[in-house]
Amino acid sequence: MSQAYVQKKSLSKFIQPFEARCQNVQEFLDGLGPLTGDISVVELNDPVGPVLELEECQLVVSKETEDGAKVLNRLRRQKGLVEMVVHICGVVEENGRKVSSSEIRESETSTSM
Repeated sequence: MSQAYVQKKSLSKFIQPFEARCQNVQEFLDGLGPLTGDISVVELNDPVGPVLELEECQLVVSKETEDGAKVLNRLRRQKGLVEMVVHICGVVEENGRKVSSSEIRESETSTSM
């Protein structure tokens, strides 16, 4: 998400700049080993991003945002584009608790005060 878009999030002042978040994602992907195909991490300025303009793309979402991916695929079909492949990743810690970036920021804020 772009800095402008991030401003709408809870405790936005604690969210790293896009460049830092992008680098973290890239380092994570590099740690997975060789991957096939072109992988691009794109800055989002709105909930839709570039998916209605790209001929082909794939999307990684959480279970909580899966419905949004379905909406995007419906919009792609309406525009005559092929549906995206949607990858759903887990957001659960080993203890079974859901990982929430908002909760992490709130926790970090309360411990730093």
